[in-house]
Formats: sequence, C-alpha cells, structure tokens
Amino acid sequence: MAFKAPNNYLEFYNEMVRKSEKLILIGYWDKIEIRKLHKWLENFKTNEEKYLSALILYKLVYRNDKSIDSMISKLFHITIPNLLEENKIYPFNMTMNEWRIKLKDKDFRHVMNFSFSTITSDELGDSGNDYIRRLRDKFIAKELVCKVTANKIREHHKALIFIDDILASGKQINDFLTAYKNDLIKYDYIIFTPLIAHVKGIKSIYQTFKSLDYSNTLIIKPLEIITCDNHMLDFKIQDDGYFDAENSIEDLETFYISLVHRKELKQYKEDSFGFGNLGLNLIFSTGIPDNTIPLIRCTNDDNSWSPLYEKF
Repeated sequence: MAFKAPNNYLEFYNEMVRKSEKLILIGYWDKIEIRKLHKWLENFKTNEEKYLSALILYKLVYRNDKSIDSMISKLFHITIPNLLEENKIYPFNMTMNEWRIKLKDKDFRHVMNFSFSTITSDELGDSGNDYIRRLRDKFIAKELVCKVTANKIREHHKALIFIDDILASGKQINDFLTAYKNDLIKYDYIIFTPLIAHVKGIKSIYQTFKSLDYSNTLIIKPLEIITCDNHMLDFKIQDDGYFDAENSIEDLETFYISLVHRKELKQYKEDSFGFGNLGLNLIFSTGIPDNTIPLIRCTNDDNSWSPLYEKF
C-alpha cells in the first residue's frame, strides 16, 4: 500500500509548524532561525512530503546550549565523582564547591590520579577536541586534559575519562579501542561518559573491548540512554496495523527512503537513516550527529535541498 497523507494531515502539519516556530521564538531552538525552518519546509512539495516533514518535526529532539551546560554540570559534579568514589579511584572527601575549585585548578593535576581526554589523539582543533574545549571553558582546567598518546603517563593515574556529546553506533570508539590499545592498557579504568548514548553502541563497545582482550576495566556511564524507540520510524501501531489510520510503518519507510534517493542525498544512499541506520531526529546546538537522518542535516550536489541544521 502506498504512503498517503491522511485527510486531516494539514491540521497536524500546521500544529507542528506552529510548535517549531514557538520553540525558535522563545529561544529553545537557539541555533535555528524561523527563516531556516521555512526554507527547510519548502523542500517538501506534495501532501505526502509535507506530512512526512510534520512527522519529522514531531519526533525531533533538540538540546540547546543551556540544556547541554546543565548536562555537563551534572556529569562533572555528580556522575564523575560518584564513579570515582564507587570504584575507589579517587576519594571524594570534599564539598561540591571544593571539587569545582579543584577541577578549575591547573595544579590539581599533580595530585589527581585520573585524567580527562577525548577519543582523538590529534592536536587540539579536530571535532572531538572542539567539544572538549567547550567543557574546559566552564568546568575543567586545560591542564587536566591529556592526549591518549602522551609519552609520559603518570604512574599513579588509575583512570582515563573520555568526555563527548554522543555515543551512537559505537564505531568510532571501537576503532579507537583497536588503534590505541597499547596506550589505553596503562590505565586500570577506561571510562566513557557521553551526554547521550545509544544502547546499540554501548553493547557494541563492550563486545569489542572483550574481543580485544583488554585486561583493564571498561565503564560506560552516559547521562541519557536512547533506544530504538528514538528511531524516526518508531510510532505506536494501532490494532488495524497502521500508526495513523492510513499508513503502516512499512509504507512510511518505503516513502521516506524513496525521498532520500529521489532528492539525491548521495552521502546516505546506503544508510538512509543516518550513520549506522539509527534513524535519529537529534540536534545539539553544538553540532549534529552523523546518525541523525539526512533529511534534516544534508544537502545535495546542486544545493536544491536545504537542511534544517547542516553538519559542517
């Protein structure tokens, strides 16, 4: 059965557009302009395409600067201290204010027995380090951050803590674990603390870690876990087999994939639902994951498709 827009789809479409406009006007979608939203909506021409755009907006998750700062604060001031204490890595015998001061003190590196890093080993300036630069501005002194390939690893350092915005398919970390095993086994604990992590990626990383015969301990502790429920095709199925009284999930999937190919978003002809086919409708104000669907973040060769939030 072909995908079709329900008779009352315009009511739903207009509601999603108004909601999106309001989120922009109140500053929650802080890096998207009304003009950009409407330019993106112009990509969708037919009734069915407009209905699809409304479904995408309905499922869209946006993390703005304030929410990211809040998550990072929780990470550094609650999650990480708890991990250090629970695993007997570093005694947390101080007030929260004292801990905040220590994290911003470059001399803390002389007494701490853990370090912060990213899953990159190049000089500051690549994408991973761009993100940790944001963290250092407000939460940690730059001297507390090290590269995994540093020649001199302090003997008393027990843990290396990796900070990032999202752990999605797990491929990047799996490749990292494979490439830098000789550097990583110097630590008793390898700890990944992303803001958001997908269950598929978490499972994949633990499997890779085990297959590589690491002798130390791996801990993955995200602030927020996402599942297949966050896939853009995940809608509740009614008793009649449809999710909207007109279309099945299979109808929606077929129509969606055909649109991605028809608009020649060539980067994702194999992974029509983003890298790893996770189908995320996720935007950070600091950037957009490869795992987010291409209809949101990609353009085509002739620039006839306008992204809602382009990945640079």
